[in-house]
Amino acid sequence: MDKRKEIKPGKEFYNRVLREIKRKKRNVAKKTDNIKRILLRKYRKPINKVSEKVSDLKKNFVKKEGAVSETMASLVSEFDRSHEEFAQKTEAVVSRGNRRIKFLRVMADRKKVMLLKYFAGIVAVTLGVLALFNYVTGYEYSYNGKVLGLVKGQKEVTQVLDIASDQLTDHYNAKITIGEKEDIQFRKVVTINRDVDDMEEVLKRLTYMKDINASGYGIYVNEKRVAALATKKEAKTVLTETLARFSEKKDGVEYEDVKFAEKVKIKTVDTKLGNIQKTGAVQGKMFADKDSPVLHVTTVEKAVYKEKVTYETKKKDNPDAYIGENSTTVKGKDGESEVVARITRVNGKETKRDILKTKVLSKPVTKVVLVGTKKIPPTMGDGHYCNPCPAGYVSSGFGYRWGRLHRGVDLACGSGNSIYAADGGTVVSAGYRNSYGNVVEIDHRNGVVSRYAHCSSILVHAGQKVYEGKLIARVGSTGNSTGPHLHFEMQINGRFVNPLKYI
Repeated sequence: MDKRKEIKPGKEFYNRVLREIKRKKRNVAKKTDNIKRILLRKYRKPINKVSEKVSDLKKNFVKKEGAVSETMASLVSEFDRSHEEFAQKTEAVVSRGNRRIKFLRVMADRKKVMLLKYFAGIVAVTLGVLALFNYVTGYEYSYNGKVLGLVKGQKEVTQVLDIASDQLTDHYNAKITIGEKEDIQFRKVVTINRDVDDMEEVLKRLTYMKDINASGYGIYVNEKRVAALATKKEAKTVLTETLARFSEKKDGVEYEDVKFAEKVKIKTVDTKLGNIQKTGAVQGKMFADKDSPVLHVTTVEKAVYKEKVTYETKKKDNPDAYIGENSTTVKGKDGESEVVARITRVNGKETKRDILKTKVLSKPVTKVVLVGTKKIPPTMGDGHYCNPCPAGYVSSGFGYRWGRLHRGVDLACGSGNSIYAADGGTVVSAGYRNSYGNVVEIDHRNGVVSRYAHCSSILVHAGQKVYEGKLIARVGSTGNSTGPHLHFEMQINGRFVNPLKYI
């Protein structure tokens, strides 16, 4: 056996090997720290902002998990490659430092396991935090700053916006659009012990709101908005029907002008849904206050109509008739004219009328009345009455007796005493009449009639003219009588009166 000369390494060699080992060790530590910093820098930001991007992390969780796994596998492969290079170089340089080399390899393997455990722990903690945060949090959704409710995810709101917009548009006949970015705001909140809305509840909240922004058309009177409607057509309809209200078609009427007294315009307006009005409500509002309506409609019409011409009355003296006796010889009759006029009205009330033309269709007939001027003779009643039986005395007055009305007065005296006419007039009857016995009845005109009953004899006849104080009969006891007396009655307009008040 050929004995080779044993060469022992010197101190300088060991020092160089130790320096190389330390350098490799520092490189390994440096690479390990870089890997830590890369991982921490890559995942620290998502963890810090997880409250704002939980939904995004949730959607991309599987994808990121795969990315993390790929990154970890790549890092481990890189570490293995570096480790193998390091081990090979170390074995080449330190052929005789087996014990130390083994130690380094063992340490490197241990650090690889520790690094894998570290990364696995980070992933597990991240997933746990994400799951817990997602479970206890949701979104508070608002419409233009007004909080409406709470949902688990934003999709519960965004998926019904188009449906809510369509329903509101159909119901109010107004263009209503709820924009996801323009009108709806979300805020991340904790949902513990709070009611969470589903999509159906979200739809109800959106469609029952009154303060949703809406585009409409306003009616402006003298630059002041008095109404807001859903469409321009509705606004025009309100104004058109308002004008038509005071310009209804009539026979003989031609409208020359129909317009508003005020300055009226229709303009687009941005308002709230609750301010949009129905056409019927707006029309009612325009004239709700009769003393001070919102609008005044001025109409100028040319009207053709017939007008009555009242007849006149002409009086003529009639010397053949007594005073108070009037008679009509010609009956009056109204005439008729056709009139053409221009009439101005404000809200249907006439303010001006100009007569343009008048045509007489029929002339009026003057009424002619003959007025009596002849002095009333004594045979005509003058309203002054004398005592018809001066010899008698009142034995029974006017009023109720024996359960019935005594319609005159009884003037008792001896049979055969004179009975005189109380006033001038015409004898309307003279003869026997049942319980009255012999009776005379005189018409004194003006609704006054006198009656003289129980006479023993009658000295006048029907149709005879008599004057006040004329002898007409004698006292007696004919008919239903208890003794000689004059039963004297007076009627005024058919009503029995107490004669003693007039004689």
